[in-house]
Order: sequence, then C-alpha cells, then structure tokens
Amino acid sequence: MTCQFNDGKTARSVAVSPEINSDGLSFVTGENRYIWNFDKLLLIDRLHRKLSYKDDLDARLVLDEDIFSNLQIHAPHLSARAERAKSLSLIAKLAASGVAISAIVFFGVPIAAGPLARMTPPSFELQLSESVESQLDVGMDFCYIDPQSEAILQGLANRISNNANLNFPIKVGVIDMSMPNAFAMPAGKIWFTSGLFQYAKNGNEIAAVLAHEIAHVENRDVLVSIYRAMGFGIILDAVVGGGSGAGQQLVLWGANLTDLKNSREVEARSDRRGLELLEKANIASTGMAVFFERLEKLEKAMGLGDWAVFLSSHPNSGKRAAEAKSLAKTGENAISAADFEQLKKICN
Repeated sequence: MTCQFNDGKTARSVAVSPEINSDGLSFVTGENRYIWNFDKLLLIDRLHRKLSYKDDLDARLVLDEDIFSNLQIHAPHLSARAERAKSLSLIAKLAASGVAISAIVFFGVPIAAGPLARMTPPSFELQLSESVESQLDVGMDFCYIDPQSEAILQGLANRISNNANLNFPIKVGVIDMSMPNAFAMPAGKIWFTSGLFQYAKNGNEIAAVLAHEIAHVENRDVLVSIYRAMGFGIILDAVVGGGSGAGQQLVLWGANLTDLKNSREVEARSDRRGLELLEKANIASTGMAVFFERLEKLEKAMGLGDWAVFLSSHPNSGKRAAEAKSLAKTGENAISAADFEQLKKICN
C-alpha cells in the first residue's frame, strides 16, 4: 500500500514515502519536507492507520502496515495497548474523584459529563470529531467555499477566537441547508448552514452567531452534551472499537447533531461569553440582540414549523435578546458590506 498525505488545505492527497529516524517521522511532498516528532503524533483512525500532528491538526497521513507497525516502537502511545490504557485512565480519574464507574459507563450520569469533558485529552477529542463528522454526510450536502469567502469567514473566526482559551484552532465549514443554523463540533469545528447567511442582515450578526459557537467550543459544551446523551461506554466503543453496537448509536447521533438541546443556562453563558469575545476583538456586539429579536418575531409569526430544531436548541429568544441588548458594546463592523455579500454567495 502507498502511504498518502493530505495537508488539510486542499482535497488532494499525494503519495509519500515516510522514513523513521531519530528526529521522528519524516517525508517529502514536492519541495516541502515534513518532520513529525514522535511525541506529537496523533492516531485518528487505527483501522486505516491514519495519523495527524499536534502542530498541524488539519493534516492527515495514512501509513502502510509495515511502517505503522515499526512506528509504534518509537511512538508507543500509538499502540492499541496504550490507547486502551488511556481510555481506561479517564474512568480511573473519575473514580478517584468519587464518581461511580458503573454509573458513568452504563448510564452516563449527567453529573459526570462535565468532569469527563474537562479530562478528555485533545487526541481523544480529535478521534471523536472524526467519528462524528464522518456521519454528517447522511442527508447533508457540504458546500464548496471559494478561496475569497473562506478567507473572510476563517479570518473572522480567527479574530474572534484569538482571545478564547481553546485546545484546537477554530475551523469553519458550511452545509447546504435553507434553515438558518450553526453548531459546534468536537475539536473546534463549527458548521454554518447556508441559510444562516441568507437570514442574517449583516456581518455583525454572523459574527455574533460565530462568537456564541466559539464560546461553546471553549467550554467544551459539545463534549458535555455527547457524554450526557450517550454515556461514556458508547463514546469509548465508537472511538476504540468494540462489538456492543454502541458505535451505531453514534451514527444516529451524528446525523441528528443539531437536535442536541443545550440548557438555558449553557446558552445564556455562551451568549455572555460570545459578547465578551466580540468586545475583546473590538467588534460591535449589537448584532446578537438584533438577531435574537428577529427570531422572536419569527416564532410568534410562524410558530416552530421547520425551525423547530433551531428554536428548540436555542430557546427563549426574547429573553436572550433583552440580555444581549443590555450587554452590547460598540465597536468596528465585523466585516465589510462587500464581504458580507460575498458570504451570501456560498452554496449559491
């Protein structure tokens, strides 16, 4: 089998010939030479021997069986035994904190979700993200984002997230769906629907939604939701394998990701933190209140209807609008009017 490398910036993979040496795993693509240190290697998919790298989380390297086998001698944390031990250590840590292992594994007690989320290593979260995201194509169409639009949207995400305490850089994608929505994924991925760009009136509203989702990522709310909904046993099965069928439940969860209901407390906290991030980025935060006010009017005028997913996961728009308005600060426009019009072309 030929080893394949993808830099995460394009869809194209190239054949490479990795070598194991004292510095780490090295390989060449064209004029670029990569050296991935052993201790920074991340195993994404054991079955297909897919790796990533802590300093370049978008990159993917697929190895053949011989190289992968030899690599585990130099990077023992990639071995199946080490992976199982790492997973079990999560349970052990919770047990040491006085949380019943049986309750975590079999029932997913909500009180354990927060500690689990905070203890989850970045490598485990990245694996979980891959498992979930691989199921998002069920009934969903991903949009091609042209370079100009990508620079605008990703630039805005970088600006807002610069003051957030994150384990992963924020990456933004777009799904072709008329219903306006946005949701965060494990490992820092945020998805917009194309309908959100059509529903928003300006770039400040886009920035407000983005800041809210970045706040969810910062607080690891997505992981908390997963652990609460499914229990640790299902997550463990989905990532490290097993025959219990729990991974199939993760597939169902991934296809209905936007149905996860965050509590009003969590949403209110993300609103407030989002406003703080906008202020720190010197972006006008007035867009959040205006956005919620329009949602409230829509609720009253149309009822839930096709908007049930958005409104059920983001409840109480009127109250949120009032609070956002009281906390709003002036600042620069998030993006120019021309850039906002460019974003509206995504998927169209």
